Amino acid sequence: MIKNSTEAKVAAAKVKLIYKVARIAFFEATDIRACIEALEASNQADVLRSLENANAARAAGFIQKALFGRLLIGVMTAFDPCEGEVTFISGTAWTSSRKKFLEP
Repeated sequence: MIKNSTEAKVAAAKVKLIYKVARIAFFEATDIRACIEALEASNQADVLRSLENANAARAAGFIQKALFGRLLIGVMTAFDPCEGEVTFISGTAWTSSRKKFLEP
Protein backbone atom coordinates (compact mmCIF):
# COMPACT_ATOMS: atom_id res chain seq x y z
CA MET A 1 0.00 0.00 0.00
CA ILE A 2 1.24 3.49 -0.83
CA LYS A 3 1.86 5.54 2.31
CA ASN A 4 2.82 8.99 1.06
CA SER A 5 3.08 11.16 -2.00
CA THR A 6 6.75 10.30 -2.58
CA GLU A 7 5.92 6.61 -2.88
CA ALA A 8 3.03 7.50 -5.16
CA LYS A 9 5.35 9.47 -7.44
CA VAL A 10 7.83 6.57 -7.57
CA ALA A 11 5.02 4.12 -8.33
CA ALA A 12 3.65 6.42 -11.06
CA ALA A 13 7.10 6.66 -12.65
CA LYS A 14 7.38 2.85 -12.68
CA VAL A 15 3.94 2.51 -14.25
CA LYS A 16 4.85 5.10 -16.88
CA LEU A 17 8.05 3.20 -17.71
CA ILE A 18 6.20 -0.12 -17.99
CA TYR A 19 3.62 1.51 -20.27
CA LYS A 20 6.37 2.98 -22.45
CA VAL A 21 8.13 -0.39 -22.75
CA ALA A 22 4.86 -2.13 -23.66
CA ARG A 23 4.05 0.49 -26.28
CA ILE A 24 7.50 0.22 -27.89
CA ALA A 25 7.31 -3.59 -27.84
CA PHE A 26 3.91 -3.55 -29.56
CA PHE A 27 5.09 -1.33 -32.41
CA GLU A 28 8.33 -3.29 -32.81
CA ALA A 29 6.36 -6.55 -33.00
CA THR A 30 4.05 -5.04 -35.63
CA ASP A 31 7.02 -3.86 -37.69
CA ILE A 32 8.77 -7.24 -37.44
CA ARG A 33 5.60 -9.05 -38.48
CA ALA A 34 5.17 -6.76 -41.51
CA CYS A 35 8.76 -7.43 -42.62
CA ILE A 36 8.24 -11.18 -42.33
CA GLU A 37 5.00 -11.06 -44.33
CA ALA A 38 6.60 -8.95 -47.08
CA LEU A 39 9.57 -11.32 -47.32
CA GLU A 40 7.29 -14.35 -47.47
CA ALA A 41 5.14 -12.77 -50.18
CA SER A 42 8.19 -11.90 -52.26
CA ASN A 43 9.24 -15.56 -52.42
CA GLN A 44 6.08 -16.76 -54.18
CA ALA A 45 6.56 -18.13 -57.69
CA ASP A 46 4.04 -15.82 -59.37
CA VAL A 47 5.60 -12.74 -57.73
CA LEU A 48 9.10 -13.80 -58.81
CA ARG A 49 7.86 -14.42 -62.35
CA SER A 50 6.14 -11.02 -62.49
CA LEU A 51 9.26 -9.25 -61.27
CA GLU A 52 11.36 -11.04 -63.86
CA ASN A 53 8.93 -10.11 -66.66
CA ALA A 54 8.96 -6.47 -65.57
CA ASN A 55 12.77 -6.40 -65.40
CA ALA A 56 12.48 -5.44 -61.73
CA ALA A 57 14.12 -8.47 -60.15
CA ARG A 58 17.28 -6.58 -59.25
CA ALA A 59 15.37 -3.76 -57.55
CA ALA A 60 13.24 -6.32 -55.71
CA GLY A 61 16.43 -8.01 -54.53
CA PHE A 62 17.64 -4.74 -53.02
CA ILE A 63 14.30 -4.28 -51.28
CA GLN A 64 14.42 -7.84 -49.94
CA LYS A 65 17.91 -7.26 -48.55
CA ALA A 66 16.78 -4.02 -46.90
CA LEU A 67 13.75 -5.74 -45.35
CA PHE A 68 15.88 -8.60 -44.12
CA GLY A 69 18.36 -6.14 -42.62
CA ARG A 70 15.53 -4.29 -40.86
CA LEU A 71 14.17 -7.59 -39.56
CA LEU A 72 17.59 -8.68 -38.35
CA ILE A 73 18.23 -5.40 -36.53
CA GLY A 74 14.77 -5.47 -34.96
CA VAL A 75 15.21 -8.98 -33.61
CA MET A 76 18.78 -8.35 -32.46
CA THR A 77 17.81 -5.26 -30.47
CA ALA A 78 14.95 -7.13 -28.82
CA PHE A 79 17.37 -9.72 -27.45
CA ASP A 80 20.31 -7.39 -26.85
CA PRO A 81 21.12 -7.22 -23.12
CA CYS A 82 21.43 -3.68 -21.81
CA GLU A 83 23.90 -3.03 -19.04
CA GLY A 84 23.54 -0.33 -16.40
CA GLU A 85 20.86 2.29 -16.70
CA VAL A 86 17.77 1.97 -18.88
CA THR A 87 18.38 2.84 -22.52
CA PHE A 88 15.89 3.41 -25.29
CA ILE A 89 18.62 3.94 -27.89
CA SER A 90 18.70 0.28 -28.94
CA GLY A 91 14.93 0.01 -28.92
CA THR A 92 14.77 -1.84 -25.63
CA ALA A 93 14.25 -0.74 -22.08
CA TRP A 94 15.73 -3.33 -19.81
CA THR A 95 18.45 -3.38 -17.20
CA SER A 96 20.69 -5.94 -15.67
CA SER A 97 19.01 -5.19 -12.35
CA ARG A 98 15.33 -5.63 -13.22
CA LYS A 99 14.20 -5.54 -9.61
CA LYS A 100 15.12 -1.85 -9.41
CA PHE A 101 12.22 -0.93 -11.70
CA LEU A 102 9.72 -3.70 -11.06
CA GLU A 103 9.68 -4.04 -7.27
CA PRO A 104 6.88 -2.26 -5.42
